[in-house]
Amino acid sequence: MIAEYLQNQISSHQVHETFYDNVRRLPPAHVLRLTRGALEVSRYWDPVPPGFAWASREEIARFDPLLEQAVRRCLSVGGDSIALSGGFDSVSVATLAAEQRRGQAPLHAVSLRFQGTVCDEGPAQVEVARALGMPQLLRTLDETLEGQSIVGAALRLSSASPSPVLSPWQSVYTGLFHSASRLGLGRLLMGTGGDDLLNVDGSYAADRLAALDLAALWRFCRACQRTSPFRASRIARGVFWDHAARPELLRLGGRVLRRVSPALLDRVRRRRHLRASPPWALPSNRDLAMLLEQRRQSAATVELARGERSYVATIRTLAQAPLLLIERDQSHAWARSVGFTFLYPYFDRDLVDLSLRIPPDELIAGGRHKAPLRRLIAARLPSVTMHAKKVDFIQALHDMLRPGRPERVAELRRTGHAGRARPRRRRPPRPLPGRLLRWAPFVLARGLAGAQHRSVAARPLRCVVHVRRSGGRRMTPPERDQVPREKGVVAWERPTLTLLGDVKDLIHASGKGSDQGESDPASPRKGRLIG
Repeated sequence: MIAEYLQNQISSHQVHETFYDNVRRLPPAHVLRLTRGALEVSRYWDPVPPGFAWASREEIARFDPLLEQAVRRCLSVGGDSIALSGGFDSVSVATLAAEQRRGQAPLHAVSLRFQGTVCDEGPAQVEVARALGMPQLLRTLDETLEGQSIVGAALRLSSASPSPVLSPWQSVYTGLFHSASRLGLGRLLMGTGGDDLLNVDGSYAADRLAALDLAALWRFCRACQRTSPFRASRIARGVFWDHAARPELLRLGGRVLRRVSPALLDRVRRRRHLRASPPWALPSNRDLAMLLEQRRQSAATVELARGERSYVATIRTLAQAPLLLIERDQSHAWARSVGFTFLYPYFDRDLVDLSLRIPPDELIAGGRHKAPLRRLIAARLPSVTMHAKKVDFIQALHDMLRPGRPERVAELRRTGHAGRARPRRRRPPRPLPGRLLRWAPFVLARGLAGAQHRSVAARPLRCVVHVRRSGGRRMTPPERDQVPREKGVVAWERPTLTLLGDVKDLIHASGKGSDQGESDPASPRKGRLIG
């Protein structure tokens, strides 16, 4: 499991596994029975079983009451504070909690402000807390880190964590929660889970393309563009190519190759898997490499009923996603280390049972993601203007991991060097991967898509073809007509210059896991939409 973690590989085997020998996890919605000395693990609840029915409009109308019930359950066990980020997830929970605590002591809002960055939600956090009558603990990044680096603080957390620290934000929030603990707070409501349940996964685009429902595909793209902080062109490419056309081509290519040559399909998939991992993460031990390959091939597939496709597969695996389970284990240990108990209204069983069955077009009704939460806030907190788009925390994280970068940029601007075009250095030519073309020594493809190949393809044939036996000397046309074979080696060797060189990318037809993140910065799965 550690090797897979370093390779960033997610496997169904990890649902039950931990980072410790002989220590296994009991997944959510499972029961452990001991019968006659034998342990048995079985699942007792599945919100999206094969052949499930999408929620009707009458059921969708119960979303607000179910979220109210989830918040009430958290308050009934002593919830006294809320992590208020300024996004729709936490603001919705705060609004419902304030209504239920009317006439009683209000919850305490605990907020982290990314002051001086593009993701600063400080004004929105203050406005929401004031509108709901909540006292607020608001701290900036510098105040919570107290002079420490974000990496050093994360390393210190690792000593008490059951797994490698998934999120650098944990070290930032640790200081904030220590400050809240000194105020006597101990049970914190979180907005974690809203992104998982109420954002439409990108696999929906592939389903709409396969059904030739281009109108729905366009509506999904426009909803992503209106919600995401990234450029519209980047979102369009992500929807139409990365999440729609490419997965469908891979699926169709894999289906064809499975019929023609299953062994070749397996070989190509194995090669793609190796290329996807960084060189330093590839195991040098042959036994370990074989074990990882065996685990990859024996991973469980998602059971789908007739008519169910990629989006259903995504939401079906959500509750048992290995990364989510690791995150929950880690959050429990982290909460204990800072003296808190974290409460998650969005993971309430009744709410999850409904939210995962809400049709995707209902989640983007009105042209933006999280339509149920947007309607709730518009109706119950009309005095607050919410951000229409998600907040992008990527740049803030980069600045924290590179502490001298903002000052360096300011110095460049002050001296007038910022923005000047640097003279472009000519890069040395890179060797292209070669391949023996035994059957086509005179073929030279043109019309290449890759810019790195155009200059090579434009040369005469004699500048491209080399011969092994001459030590790399260019061959003349008369020498080309002779194809000597010495020791079983064909002399012809040239780079792969045809568009068919990319056909292998159409073969890998693996299922998509959930790419949804969390709007809560404390989560390692940082929230992002397509792009």
